[in-house]
Amino acid sequence: LQKRGELLAINDDVDLRFELCEFLRQADRAQGPALVFERVRNHSMRIVGNLVGTKKRLALAFGLSNENKLLEVYRKRRGSAGKARRVKDGPVKEVILKSGKQVDLNALPIPIYHEGDAGPYITCGILTAKDPRTGARSMGLHRLQVKGSRRLGVHLANPPISHFVAGAEDSNRPLDVAISLGVHPILLLASIVSAPTEDKIAIAGSLLGSPLALTRCETSDVDVPAHAEVVIEGRVLPRIREAEGPFGETSGYYFSDQSHVIEVTAITHRKAPILHALHP
Repeated sequence: LQKRGELLAINDDVDLRFELCEFLRQADRAQGPALVFERVRNHSMRIVGNLVGTKKRLALAFGLSNENKLLEVYRKRRGSAGKARRVKDGPVKEVILKSGKQVDLNALPIPIYHEGDAGPYITCGILTAKDPRTGARSMGLHRLQVKGSRRLGVHLANPPISHFVAGAEDSNRPLDVAISLGVHPILLLASIVSAPTEDKIAIAGSLLGSPLALTRCETSDVDVPAHAEVVIEGRVLPRIREAEGPFGETSGYYFSDQSHVIEVTAITHRKAPILHALHP
């Protein structure tokens, strides 16, 4: 993006509370470039946003020089059978945190987007899980509220992961999950494709045009993209609901619910990770 003049570096000190969100909102409305926040107040990690805010940048994610053949290429790749390959390690395992106070969600720069929000929200974390009954796997984009150093609220309204959780809950068992942050934009796209019976990880591989490299989590029985920037591992606790929200949604309204809870068991990341923030 930088080589093509599609990336703007913000070198000012930016606050996670409302300010970063406003930068993203204005860049999106102006059809502006992607933004990289070099200095996030009280954090050492950088944040990138507005990555695929235009069709031109979405085309670049597909390896195309312009958007003219974007739909044609999407249809062609979507119709092919995607694959994944298992790797023992990957950049996301450069730092492994899974003991005591090492596991701290508050160490990650998670923005507060709107004045009425209940707290910080992860807006583009890819949630991955397996069906405890069949072993089928899937991934999805679900809003995640940071509720403590090792606790997340997750709004599970859409299948198939909501069905996976229900299956585990029937047996009063937690469901292992993982949340991948900072992934290839095509993985974000694959996560929201309507495909209730398909393996979305396979869809991601087909859209990428090459096998997706997956690595096993440290504490969860889940495979995650080996080249993610950060992975949060955990488990959805059975038969527990807590107040989650309000959060300013894509509809332009605040929304709250009694939602599931994730207990975080580990965090792995690159040595110098860049988090991805998505304005709702």
